[in-house]
Amino acid sequence: MKKFFVFSLSLILLSSCFNDEKQVSVNDVTEIRGSDGDQGLTNEEVVKIISIMVCDPIFVQVLNNSIITSQTKSSHSVSFMELLTGTATPAFCQKFHQACQQLGINNGLSKFINGNLSSSPNLCLSVYQPEELSSQSQTNISFPVFSEQIFDSNPNNENYVFYNCGQLDINLTTNESPGFSCCVIQEREGFVSLLSSQITNEIYFNDHSKVKYLESFVNNTDFQSLNYNPVTTNNTLNLCGTSYPNPFLNRFYINDSILTTLYNTEASNSFYFPPAFPPLGNFLCPSGLASQRTTFNNSVNREFSHSIKLPMGNAVLELNNDWCAWWNKDCRFMVDLYIPSRFNSTTFEPLHLTKFFWYHEKSLKKKIFVAPRTSAEFVPWYYETSQHGDEWKYNWTGKHRKEGNTTTITLGAELGSTVGFKDDSTGLSASLTRKINAIFQTTRTNKDLFLGGDLVYWCDDIVVNNNRGNLHSTTDVLFHIREKE
Repeated sequence: MKKFFVFSLSLILLSSCFNDEKQVSVNDVTEIRGSDGDQGLTNEEVVKIISIMVCDPIFVQVLNNSIITSQTKSSHSVSFMELLTGTATPAFCQKFHQACQQLGINNGLSKFINGNLSSSPNLCLSVYQPEELSSQSQTNISFPVFSEQIFDSNPNNENYVFYNCGQLDINLTTNESPGFSCCVIQEREGFVSLLSSQITNEIYFNDHSKVKYLESFVNNTDFQSLNYNPVTTNNTLNLCGTSYPNPFLNRFYINDSILTTLYNTEASNSFYFPPAFPPLGNFLCPSGLASQRTTFNNSVNREFSHSIKLPMGNAVLELNNDWCAWWNKDCRFMVDLYIPSRFNSTTFEPLHLTKFFWYHEKSLKKKIFVAPRTSAEFVPWYYETSQHGDEWKYNWTGKHRKEGNTTTITLGAELGSTVGFKDDSTGLSASLTRKINAIFQTTRTNKDLFLGGDLVYWCDDIVVNNNRGNLHSTTDVLFHIREKE
C-alpha cells in the first residue's frame, strides 16, 4: 500500500476540483434548492461514497488531520461542517465527486448538501480503533465504513454492516465490537449543533443541547463565543467553484464537553440553599461519633462521585438499541439528585439538581470502576447548619446517543415522608415531614435508559474504598459518593 509522505504537497494536488454539477452564481442558488438535490442521497449511497473516499490512503490522512484539528478535540471525530469549511474541503470535493462518478450518481454533492446535511446538520465522521490497535498509527491505511443511520433505521438489527471501497463487505453480530479500525458516519459525536434563534426555547434546548434547560444558564451564557462554525451567517456555501445553500446557516456548533462543564457549574452555582442556623456542636451519628463529612476536613465541600461501574458491562450499554455504542468514545449519564431542604420548622421540600457526566465507553465494558471525563461534583451537604436532611437520593439515567423528544416525567416519592434534620435548638435529630403535594420530576426521551437510584446518608462512612467514598448501587450501576477534599 502506498505510503503517505508529503501531506502539504497532496493538498496542493487535490485543490483542483472535478465538478460534475452545474456552476452557479450566488444569485442562482435557488435553482439548486429547487432541484432533485433536495431529496438527498439514500443512507446506503452515502456510506458507499464515503467508503470509496476512505479507500484512498491519501484521503485517510486528510481525514486524520481534520480530526486532529477538529474543535471536537479528543472525540476522534470531525463534523461535515468542518470538512466543508476548512483546509480539507478541496480534497473532500474531489474525492466525493470521483466516488459519485464511480457509482453512477449524478449531482451527488448537491444532493448531499441540500438534502442530507440540510436535514441532518449534525452528521460527522469519526475513526474508531479497537483498544488493542490504539497505539498503532492508522494514517497509511484505508477503512471499512459503518453507518449509524442505516443501523438505526431498523431497530431489530442483529448485525453491524460495513462497506469497503463501495461494496458491502463485513457483517458483525450486534453482541460484538469490531476488532479492526473503521470509519463511522454518525451524528454529533463530540459536539452539539443549535439553531441560534431557538436556544431560549426550553423544549428545543432540552432536545438538542445534551444538557438541560436552565434559565440562568441559557440567559447568562454567550453561546456565540462558544460557536466554532465559520459560516454561521453565510447564506451560501462555496465549494470548489460552486455555490450551495448553506445547510449550517444560523447554527452554533459547540464542543459538548465545554457546554456540559459550563452547564454543570451554573447548575451548582444557581442552586437554592435555605437559611442556615448556627451549628450547636457536631451532630453525633448512631456510632456515637460525628459524621466523617464533618471531621475529615475543615470545611463543607461539594459532594462528588469518584467513579462508577456497570456490573453487566456491555449488556447494559447495548439496551435501547445501543444507547451507548462501540462507536461512541464516551457514554453520557444524567444524574438527578433530590435533596430534602428545610422549608419551615416542621416541613421539608425536595429540591432537584440535574447534572451530566461522560464516562469512557471501552472502560465501562470492562466492568471496572471508571472516573468521569470531568469531576462529577454536586453541591455541599449542609446538614450541620440544619439546611439539609440526612438522606439524599441519586438517580442515574443513560442518555441515548441520538437526539429525541424530551418529556417531563413525574416520579414516585424519591425521599421518605419524614426525613431527619439537625434540630436548630438542641443539635439532635428531628424529623421533618415532606411538604404536601411535593413533586418529584425528571426529563427523559423514550430512548434513554433509566438505571435506577439509591439513597445516600449523612452518616455514611466516606473515607473508605481507597478514599473513593461509600459504595452505592442501583439496578444497573454502582457508584461511589463522598465529600470532595
